[in-house]
Amino acid sequence: MTESGPETPPPPPPPPRSPSPETAEDEVQKPPPWWKRALPLWAVILIAFLGIGLGAASASSDEADVAAGGEIEELEDQLAERDAELDDRGERIDDLTKQVERLEADLDEATSTTTTEATTTTTTTTAPTTTAPPTTEDPSAGETAGQRNARQSADEYLSFSAFSRSGLIQQLEFEGFSTEDATYGVDALNVDWNEQAAKAAEEYLNFSSFSRSGLIDQLVFDGFTQAQAEYGVSTTGL
Repeated sequence: MTESGPETPPPPPPPPRSPSPETAEDEVQKPPPWWKRALPLWAVILIAFLGIGLGAASASSDEADVAAGGEIEELEDQLAERDAELDDRGERIDDLTKQVERLEADLDEATSTTTTEATTTTTTTTAPTTTAPPTTEDPSAGETAGQRNARQSADEYLSFSAFSRSGLIQQLEFEGFSTEDATYGVDALNVDWNEQAAKAAEEYLNFSSFSRSGLIDQLVFDGFTQAQAEYGVSTTGL
């Protein structure tokens, strides 16, 4: 057995490495970004209330827009119906005007023929020697020419259409008669205006549909009194 020398002690462990500044910064835990952080309870409640309020405001706005659109469409329909009624009345007035012109032409022709025949008879015959029998007084003998023509025109209008008193006077004024002659011509006929209101109501129902109140308003618009309009509509069964 050989002798060994003294044991060599083991080398000392290396000293611990101190972290560099860069490594130390990496090892420090960084806070998460703001969008990953948990929101406080008050923020969540505030956001929820804001969402509910915006949703309710949007729904209310949509309902208001729908209601306004419906009212606009209803008004447009009413205006269209009114325009159609006015167009029909305009066509009726045009037809009446043409018929009056034809009647006036026929009247002028008949008057011209009668005058010619009377002139011929006067020049070819001798006056009778006997006394002429008394004649019945003409109730319209005191009329002026304008009053007589206005009365005849008013009678012609009433023979094929219904009018209120004021409506017929206005029509005669539109034909060129003065207010005095037109008023005389209408009043001289002693018209039953209730009967005219009934005829006018029937004419309206022949080409359009009306409620009772709507038809009464239409007749009042045409110049009939409230009582005349209500009577005329009642005769139709409304």
